[in-house]
Amino acid sequence: MAGLADSGGLRHPDRRPLPMDSDPMIDNPEQTERLLNEMESALPLMAMVTPELAASLRLQSPGIDLPRRCMVRSLLYTGEDGGIMCEIDLGTGDRKNVFLASLTHLAFDPREKLTRSIVAYQKHRVKGLRRLGTPKSTVVSEYGR
Repeated sequence: MAGLADSGGLRHPDRRPLPMDSDPMIDNPEQTERLLNEMESALPLMAMVTPELAASLRLQSPGIDLPRRCMVRSLLYTGEDGGIMCEIDLGTGDRKNVFLASLTHLAFDPREKLTRSIVAYQKHRVKGLRRLGTPKSTVVSEYGR
């Protein structure tokens, strides 16, 4: 199996084995906590729906009027498995069209103050998921129906 070292430990991409009892982390705890605090202070946040997120939304809710932008209303950290999830509102005014989407599947205005920190988290998380051979985090889940 790729990713297993001869010594029985997981390997970093640079081929250094990790002990089996080590728990490789995807998210940097300090960076993640700082970002969550900054984002929560700035809520609600305008975000752009990425093509990947749009495709997932269309599959889950055929016929939904899908705008290019959405509003991030709240945040939830789901741990290493799911990372930062965002409650997104697609602007219809009803709770039927409120979804949870991974922060890694949203885009933000590059002129906004938080965008640099968000992009750093997104890149770090995606890189960590690839390193562990894990599929990209959950795109979207629907609730409120």
